[in-house]
Amino acid sequence: MASVAGESETCVRTHAHRPLLRRVIQNPAVIGVIAGTDRRSSDSEGVPRIVQTPDTLGGDPRIEGTPIGVAHVSQRYVEGDDTPEGVAAGYDIPVAAVHAALAYAFGNPEEMEAIRAAERQTRQDTETLTPE
Repeated sequence: MASVAGESETCVRTHAHRPLLRRVIQNPAVIGVIAGTDRRSSDSEGVPRIVQTPDTLGGDPRIEGTPIGVAHVSQRYVEGDDTPEGVAAGYDIPVAAVHAALAYAFGNPEEMEAIRAAERQTRQDTETLTPE
């Protein structure tokens, strides 16, 4: 693999590019286009959209047409050290859908933290109710 702007092959493989990715996609104009929530891109076929419906995942944001939550994709990418391609393969979804979910997650960090906090609380409640 050729170096890009002084980055070595090792740097690219270890996800050192993530801070740059986060800065780029935190721009609200970019987020809407990448996540498919921008009105200009929502009518385009093949553009993955992030949607929220009360009857799926309790209204948490998810990839349209799937029950796959943005928080799940984000967690797998950030904590699981998976590439977008690896996440896509694991969920059997297009890589573009992973990018849309990540754009939404990085653009809405408070919402993602609230979802993670609710999941932690649910786990704690379940562990409390489950006898050993």
